[in-house]
Amino acid sequence: MSRFPETDAPKGRRDDGFTLIEVMVAMGIFLVVSAAILPLVVAGFRTAATARDVSQTKGVAQAQIEKMRDLPYYVGRAAGDYKDLLDTYYRDRNAPGITPSCASPTLSSLPPTTWEGYVSNAGTHCSWEPTGPLYRKVVNPVSAPGLGVFAMTISTQFLSPATPPVAVDVPSTYTSQTAGQDAPPSSQVGVTIAVFYKTPKGVRYNVTYTQVEQAAPINPLITSEAKATTVRVSSALDDDNNLLEQLGVINLSGELFSGSRVVATASSASAGSSLGQQIAGASMNLVAPVDTATTSAISGNVTFPTSGCTYQCFGDTKVDQVSALANNGLPRAGTATAPIRAMIPASTNNDGFRFSNGFSGTRLMLDTSKPMVSLDTSVTGAMADVSNCVVPTTGSGNASYLTGSGFLNATATSVASCGTAQSNTVRLFPTTFAPKGVVQVVLDAATASCSVSGGAGVATAGYRATVKYWNGSTYTTVPALNDTNTVDPLDSVNLGQSVASGLTLGDYISSWGSAVTTDLKKVTTTKSAEVSVPAVVSIVTKPTRENTPTGTAPHNADLNSAISLDIGAVSCQAGDYR
Repeated sequence: MSRFPETDAPKGRRDDGFTLIEVMVAMGIFLVVSAAILPLVVAGFRTAATARDVSQTKGVAQAQIEKMRDLPYYVGRAAGDYKDLLDTYYRDRNAPGITPSCASPTLSSLPPTTWEGYVSNAGTHCSWEPTGPLYRKVVNPVSAPGLGVFAMTISTQFLSPATPPVAVDVPSTYTSQTAGQDAPPSSQVGVTIAVFYKTPKGVRYNVTYTQVEQAAPINPLITSEAKATTVRVSSALDDDNNLLEQLGVINLSGELFSGSRVVATASSASAGSSLGQQIAGASMNLVAPVDTATTSAISGNVTFPTSGCTYQCFGDTKVDQVSALANNGLPRAGTATAPIRAMIPASTNNDGFRFSNGFSGTRLMLDTSKPMVSLDTSVTGAMADVSNCVVPTTGSGNASYLTGSGFLNATATSVASCGTAQSNTVRLFPTTFAPKGVVQVVLDAATASCSVSGGAGVATAGYRATVKYWNGSTYTTVPALNDTNTVDPLDSVNLGQSVASGLTLGDYISSWGSAVTTDLKKVTTTKSAEVSVPAVVSIVTKPTRENTPTGTAPHNADLNSAISLDIGAVSCQAGDYR
């Protein structure tokens, strides 16, 4: 068996290290590679930081947009202490405390809050802001967990409804902090948000733009309405010129949506034709805000045509106790004990009011010295005053021949409204044998009352009137007309009743009717109430112009010359959805 010496053993693993030359070569290769890669790594870090800043600025802007959209667009100061979009982002016309130095797109520091304020069309605009008048809101710093150091400018402009929209300026008196001066000039705004952040090379920014429109609430908080038309008479002249005359008109409306608003219209008398001629007695139209305390107006004789009272005219007229209030978000007009009134006072002349339509012929024996429809001013003018939407059956009150009245009232817990109408004797067709009219109507009262309180809506309507007709020697009174009637008393009157000289009631009256209980349109819920009386008495006459003036039919009547007369139309509505 042979043996090998140790020196002749096979070579195994070497334990020797790198030589100096090998290390230097490796380091040289590393430095060359690092020099090539390092700028890319640094650029990557910078890109990541910029992307982070841009992403965060967009998030800041989007959060601000959502914050603004969550605010109501506009809540009138009269509605109460509610905060809306404009209270913060278009507050007033006060200029910034310091004119901004922002001509360069790169700033040396974040925008200060002293830049905040109204910027006119000619004012200093920054490069990131739109042209035109705007309000600049500055937020510095922007506070949010995990964010860097940011600031923000919010430029808000009112926009027109045009396409594309243009910036709209606010009135010189505009301020969102004062009732009556806070109404926005348009229902949409453009919002430009610039979010600023610092970089080693200065301040940079990103801009986001959006539009915010006013959206009405799905449901109102308060609604109220009261209407009354005491007398309405219409016909046409022979040239198809339609005539309309209305007396004792009240039209009140109140609401609380994003703001509280009241419109109160009181018209004692108005008349006009389809050809544009218009006349009016005492009237008043108030809109709140701004609140208007109790006021009144009077007017003297008014005629159409102006040279005389051929067709339409009225004497002295008056509106009083007129008010419109919208403060604290509670729409009100007049009061329950002193409602707004539109009236023909007892001191009037021209028979209170007159209406004619150019009648012709003598067959109907009409008195040519008297109007076809008018008040009988020989009757006392004192009528019982309305209080709390109730007309007493007895007692005297304001000295007037005809009155329309109403009120709106809202409190913290209730909403109420009321419309009423009253008139002394209205005479229709004075003739040679019945100088005070073939038909007479007295409207003692017509009332419509609506209220919501304690989770219950209540609506009531009441009326009472008297109708008389000439029977050939005196007046016959039709059975009582009131709100308990289920059958119309006028239906029982024989239009064939003789009135004089071979003429019957039906020669003057084509149709007539009075309200019955089924005519009352009444709806109530836990949050609303409404009721209406279309008219207590309605009369449509036969034509008053005819080609054959005497004898019996045919008379070739002009159908347009019929007269329509409605007396005592009232309605109301109240809703409380708070």
